[in-house]
Amino acid sequence: MGNRLSSLKRRFKPLEGDQLVTQLTPKQLAAHLQPLYTELLSNIGYTSAPSLSDEKASELLAVMHKKAVEYGVPLDSPLSAKGFRLGYSEGAFAYPEHPVEVQAYIGLFTWIVVIIDDITNDIKEDVNQFQQRFFSGEPQTLPVLHAMGELLREAYDHWDPVLANILVTSGLNFVTSNLLETREAFKMMPVTKAGTSFPYYYRDLAGITEAYAIFGYPAAVYPEIHNFLEAIPDMALFINIFNDVVS
Repeated sequence: MGNRLSSLKRRFKPLEGDQLVTQLTPKQLAAHLQPLYTELLSNIGYTSAPSLSDEKASELLAVMHKKAVEYGVPLDSPLSAKGFRLGYSEGAFAYPEHPVEVQAYIGLFTWIVVIIDDITNDIKEDVNQFQQRFFSGEPQTLPVLHAMGELLREAYDHWDPVLANILVTSGLNFVTSNLLETREAFKMMPVTKAGTSFPYYYRDLAGITEAYAIFGYPAAVYPEIHNFLEAIPDMALFINIFNDVVS
């Protein structure tokens, strides 16, 4: 997810000779970016991560671990362990006031999409069948895809049906974007001046940002969707841009 824009830039970069690019050292790059990041965080009012009590931290971890075992996705690989830690942090610190069950859902969703994002090229035949199996109710061929399907269905347990519909669509688009990246025809697709909107279109497919915007409004806390629905597109756009800037 976080590196998706950089891969797009490589894919859609100008031909050699069109422009001169100066290669900066890591220290030079840090010197350029640090004041920009400092100003950015100041402008959005960020101070520090919220605190989490030991009791709630333990409860969240227990709920996530129980569901992970039910999904059958191993936690012992470096990728899975990293994704699980990232998911835990996402649920705990990005949505600190949510009920623990919702935080756990967000954490598990993040864990699974991190794995899918990394391994789709190795399991592309299975991913190619994912959505057809999802809609037909057939079992998935791999635990990680089974987990993704279960999470999409479980969205309706925590969000208004309209929001859950959008969340599910966002998740399915993410899987599609990963699958698209495995296609040789896509990798070799010619770039034309007329396709100026395509990188943004593809970024929307890949970013899952509508899902993460909707994560902020579980039905148990925000039952009236008309109070915030109008903000979802702007939140999704902000998440996309902010993710690209800081990743």
